[in-house]
Amino acid sequence: MSYKDNFSNHREILDTLRARICLIPPQATEPMHETAVAQEFNVSRTPVRQVLQTLAREQLIEIRPSVGATVTKLNPETKKESYYIYRDLMEIAARLAEGKPLPDGTMLDLASIEGILNSDPVVSNSLFVSLAIRVQTTLSTLIHDDIIDDAASAAFFRMTRWRVPEYQISPDLHWATFRKNIRATTEAARSGDPAHVLRTVVGLSEKLVKLTIDQEDMANQDTKQRLSLIHISEPTRQAEI
Repeated sequence: MSYKDNFSNHREILDTLRARICLIPPQATEPMHETAVAQEFNVSRTPVRQVLQTLAREQLIEIRPSVGATVTKLNPETKKESYYIYRDLMEIAARLAEGKPLPDGTMLDLASIEGILNSDPVVSNSLFVSLAIRVQTTLSTLIHDDIIDDAASAAFFRMTRWRVPEYQISPDLHWATFRKNIRATTEAARSGDPAHVLRTVVGLSEKLVKLTIDQEDMANQDTKQRLSLIHISEPTRQAEI
C-alpha cells in the first residue's frame, strides 16, 4: 500500500470517527474498541491505533490502561468556555498568520462546501457535523503553530459536540446560521489574507456564543413558566380533593 493510500485510509477513519463522536450526546460516553474499528474499516490495528491517538489529542476520547478508549464525557459547566477558548485560540492564530500567504486550495475547499450548502441538500445532524469538520480541517491549514492548531482542533470538537444538541432543538435556525457563516468565511478567503479569514471566524464565534446564551435563556424561561403552571395548578387540585 502506498503512502497516499495510507494517508487516505487514516483521513477516512479519522473523519468518520470524529463525526460519529460529535453525534454522541456530550454528557454520554461509549467504548471505542480498537479491534472493532479495524474490522469495520478492514485495516490492521496499527492505523487505528494512530487514529485513536489523534482523537485523544483532540480530547474526543480518553485512553486508559486496561480499559481502552472511551468517548470523553463533557462537563456542562464548561459549555460556554468551549466557545470562548476556540475564539481566543483563533485570534492567536490570526496574529501568527499576519503577512503569510493563503495556502493553495483554501478557496477551492471553502467554495466546495458553500456549493454543497447552496444545493439545498437534505438537512441532517450528520451533514452539519461532516461539513463543519471539513471547514475546520481547511482552517487548520492557516494555523502556523502546531500547539495552537492542536488546541484549536480540540476546542472546535468540544464546541461542535455542544452545538449538535442545540441544532436538534432549532435546526432551521442553526442551519441558516451555518450557511451564513460559511458564506462569510468564503468571502473572507477571497482577500487572499489568512489572518483576515481567521479574524472573520473569531467574529462568527462571538455570534455563536450569543446565540447559545440566548437559546439557553429561552430554555430556562420556558422551564420556569412550566414550573409556575405546575405550582398554580396544585392548589386547584387540592381544592377539588
